[in-house]
Amino acid sequence: MSKHHRNISDYLWRAEEELDYKLREVRSNRWIERIFESKTAQRGGVVRRKIATIDKYASRIELLDEVMRRGFHILAAGDQWLIFCNDNSTFRVIA
Repeated sequence: MSKHHRNISDYLWRAEEELDYKLREVRSNRWIERIFESKTAQRGGVVRRKIATIDKYASRIELLDEVMRRGFHILAAGDQWLIFCNDNSTFRVIA
């Protein structure tokens, strides 16, 4: 393979990597948006998601950033995150 072809091949490989990254970012943003478009979230309820699912479709950092941007709260419970979709800052632990 000539040097010219290697350069083109390297360029295409990097372009494909960048496109994959951008597509994943778009998909993860849409997945996070759908959480907050749910009826439960719209009513100010609690939405739960498995941490493994968050890692699969987005990232914990992205979801946490969006929750904080909205003024909501997250509670980790076992293998799940509970997202309190309201800006109420008062929580009481019952038991």
